Amino acid sequence: MSKIKSAGFVVVQEGYAISGTGKTKDEAIEDAKEWTSGDIAGLDIHPATQALIDLVDSEGGLYITWEYIDGVACTKQEAESLESVE
Repeated sequence: MSKIKSAGFVVVQEGYAISGTGKTKDEAIEDAKEWTSGDIAGLDIHPATQALIDLVDSEGGLYITWEYIDGVACTKQEAESLESVE
């Protein structure tokens, strides 16, 4: 069983960028609309760790890397630390 925990949600254009964050899906969608001129067609919503949400909020979602562990979006560092434990 994974030790990764979701703390909220991210709105993602797979392979490109994270466009929004929020504690709820609705908050993440509203945040994404601000950064995408309201067009969120084709974007996906995923549960995310607090570390990833904080990273996106501080650095933006374009030039960061993230991964998915058990369906939860997380920072690359979180994923690497979990892999080293397993």
